[in-house]
Amino acid sequence: DIERNDYRGLTYAQASDLSTYNDFDFNTQLTGSAANDKYYYDFNKQHFKENLIQANIQARLLDGLLSIKPYHIDTDGYRLGYNSSSNVVNKIDMEQEQNGVVLRYDKSFAWLDAAIGYWYQKIDTIPPPAGQKSYTISNGHLVFSSWGMLNDIGSREFKSPFLTLKKETDDWKVQAGVRYLEMKLPSIQGYTTTAGDVSYDEAMASATIDPDLHVDAITFKKVLPSLNLSYKLSPDVLLNANYAKGYANPWNGPLFSIYKSKKSVFQSAGITLQDIWDKLKLETSDTYDIGMKIKGENWRVEPTLYYSKYVNKQVTVYDPVVNLNYYQSNAQAEGKGVELSAYYEPTPDWELFSALSYNTLNFTQNLVTTGGALLEVDGNQVPDAPKWLFKVGSTFKYDGFFLTPALKYVDSRYGDILNTQRIPSYTTMDIECGYVRRNVAGFKEIAATLSLQNLFDRQYIAIIKNDLDDSGTNSASYYPGAPFTAMASLALKF
Repeated sequence: DIERNDYRGLTYAQASDLSTYNDFDFNTQLTGSAANDKYYYDFNKQHFKENLIQANIQARLLDGLLSIKPYHIDTDGYRLGYNSSSNVVNKIDMEQEQNGVVLRYDKSFAWLDAAIGYWYQKIDTIPPPAGQKSYTISNGHLVFSSWGMLNDIGSREFKSPFLTLKKETDDWKVQAGVRYLEMKLPSIQGYTTTAGDVSYDEAMASATIDPDLHVDAITFKKVLPSLNLSYKLSPDVLLNANYAKGYANPWNGPLFSIYKSKKSVFQSAGITLQDIWDKLKLETSDTYDIGMKIKGENWRVEPTLYYSKYVNKQVTVYDPVVNLNYYQSNAQAEGKGVELSAYYEPTPDWELFSALSYNTLNFTQNLVTTGGALLEVDGNQVPDAPKWLFKVGSTFKYDGFFLTPALKYVDSRYGDILNTQRIPSYTTMDIECGYVRRNVAGFKEIAATLSLQNLFDRQYIAIIKNDLDDSGTNSASYYPGAPFTAMASLALKF
């Protein structure tokens, strides 16, 4: 049962002036002015309840193990949020039901271990919202205005059989897998209604079909292989190599929402909702890495080289034909880099650790928008992809007490695909200290911890968000990192 108030995202101009806007947020007081009260914190919040029921049924079958894992998830609630493009507060019904099952059969043969299985999942409604109401503000109160969205949405379905084979010897470990994915995005039919502040079913009873807000179901199909190899070169050196094809579910809710709110703009450019829908693609990635783990008596080093290629990557694109930002699934990108982690223990009571990574994640071709505009992004850095990440720290121990200072560095990155909105790098310092004692007072372990995060209260942008909210404007928002924060905890293990 979650009830939370949202943070207010910053524009790029505000994010570039954190000395002024670091504490900028929604208003905590009502003023009676509709222009100010749309930013009232209690008009920008979420409240929903989620239930999860799952089971794991196992049985021995033909010298193997059969497992059946059914699950059910349901979500019921709402979200309130101010929409700057329409100058109203939207209330979105957050109602969703998921049902699924994972069937798996594991069996060991004389020469390998095998697993075969099938995953099925069905999701009913959202995104986009089935129901969205719009409210104006009068004397500090929300007053119903109209139904901003009323949709009949089909089911989203996932079907995926898979097979895994594994072979291990004293020195070698080989695991190969393949998975077939069939993903269906549902058909959607939008409606118009003059109903008041009533339930979804009551509004649908008097609704009229909007022929411009209809899209057909889309089915994506993809084979997803993987291969993992490791070889023990010596007792202290392990080599490994991996490959995997992955996927990402394209966001379709924001596309429907922005077309609904800006329908006349798109139609004047000759763009239908189905035109946008037909360009949705399944984002896929091919990732390769090769590395090694080298250890000594009191030290360990793990270097890794990797390469990734992304096809049909979904990014927020500004389309000058319609003068709007919206998601498009036509970006190609590649990433390559190196990661290095190291650990050293000079004494039993003193540990040093560090992790360093260098990554380039760039677009590999220009983009053509749905409206036909060419965006020159070839070679640009993908948004929110810092090149350098670094962390170094140490742990001191004495008679159950410990102290761990750690320094973290995040390189500069961009919030947009044109690389015009640069966010500077930042460095933060954290300290964690505590006391751990085992087998005392009838407990297996007692641990008391104090964590001091962002010790020097550094101001920085932590999250860059290309708005996924159905009530949003589909442009980048920037969220400051947490200020100096102290957290204490006490853990008792029985």
